[in-house]
Amino acid sequence: MNDKPRHIAEEQDDSEGSTGHHAKLAGPDVSPEKEIARLKDERLIELERKLSAMFAAQTERDRRMAQLTDELAQTSALLKQSEANSQRELAEVRAELEARKSELAAVHLRLKDLESGWAKSKAEAGTSSAKTAVNLVNTDEDGVIRRLTERMQAMEAEIASQRGNEKRFEMMECRNEG
Repeated sequence: MNDKPRHIAEEQDDSEGSTGHHAKLAGPDVSPEKEIARLKDERLIELERKLSAMFAAQTERDRRMAQLTDELAQTSALLKQSEANSQRELAEVRAELEARKSELAAVHLRLKDLESGWAKSKAEAGTSSAKTAVNLVNTDEDGVIRRLTERMQAMEAEIASQRGNEKRFEMMECRNEG
């Protein structure tokens, strides 16, 4: 026998169950061997049709499984990439936060130095004013006071600027931690 399905015309069977087959076997013009051969052929054709349908269904399942496997692999790759990006971004944010903390500490230190220098300059100005008042000999009192006042104003502006920077850093730090 060959692998191609056989096409035998299906006969209408008005009888019920297997009694119709027995009636056909008992027919006078058909030999029992031919009837058995015809039934075997019909059975083979039916089995070949079912086998073909099963192969088609299996092929479709295999195709769908391959498609789902590919989709799963793509999804897994995207998930891994997303996780790596999130960990990298978190590390960058932490590094930036640490840098800001270091900058803030430096600003605090600079502010303390400026406040100390300002207090010292103010004391010097007071001492210098007292000396100038006592020793009015050939000294331009107004010029000295003006220079000292300018120095104090510059230091006060620097301190105010540093305090403003400190507040901005603290606000940024609060936002980054929040």
